[in-house]
Amino acid sequence: MKKDVKGLFSDLDKDMHYNPGYDKSYMIAMTPRSGSSYLTDVLSRTMLLGRPGEFLPYEHIKIAMDKLGRNKIAVQDHFLWVIRQTSTNGVFGQKSSYYQAQQFFDWDGFNVFDYLFPGTKFIYLIRRAIVKQAISLYIATETKVFHTNVEHERNRIKMIESLPYNRKKINYWLKHIVNQEILWSRYFKEKGIDPLFFYYEDLVADVEFWVNKIISYVGVEGAYVDPKASIFRPVSTNRNIEFYELYANDSRNIDELESLGVPQERV
Repeated sequence: MKKDVKGLFSDLDKDMHYNPGYDKSYMIAMTPRSGSSYLTDVLSRTMLLGRPGEFLPYEHIKIAMDKLGRNKIAVQDHFLWVIRQTSTNGVFGQKSSYYQAQQFFDWDGFNVFDYLFPGTKFIYLIRRAIVKQAISLYIATETKVFHTNVEHERNRIKMIESLPYNRKKINYWLKHIVNQEILWSRYFKEKGIDPLFFYYEDLVADVEFWVNKIISYVGVEGAYVDPKASIFRPVSTNRNIEFYELYANDSRNIDELESLGVPQERV
């Protein structure tokens, strides 16, 4: 059951004068396992685009509040603190899946996201290889190995090595990803938003091009000419390859993919 972020805050005074204090703001609208951690790390290293991260999930808000010894403060005060802590060059950035942002889009009938982060531009990042993405999400959720920038206990790595193939769970996560893509597209259409869109595969093929594209899109002066190595690497193992081959060679999945509207080039 999704936790209600509204319960973390004391109130929302919509009549309060609110100034986020940034010059530019952007949101990476993403789906899970789409390479967003890699992208945010690369963008942070430019020193031009803030230090984007996940700031909307319940767990992340709770951790920040506990760390600071806060309890039931106004939602505006919390995010003003987040913006001050993570902005650089007058730019604030963040990333979110649709499900993470959903409560902010409809906060008792009020779009509190627009209120908290006015003028935000959207960057839409998804993976072309959506079946491999679903397999990656299945492995990550089962083993809790999500990123390569942290050390994992040996038993976690062993869990990947021993994890069984599960077609039902892979298709569950495939639907989860497709649903979020549908919801993001619907939100953009309803709000008249034309996001900067690209696939993760295109990003890694030419990171310098896409980062400079983002810099221009956000409206920042400067260029990212010398890409620095990211601390993030794809979490891909022999298990990913084995599971993909099993999935791709199972004719039952053809109907599943067609019912979800997944084109062949994304398989």
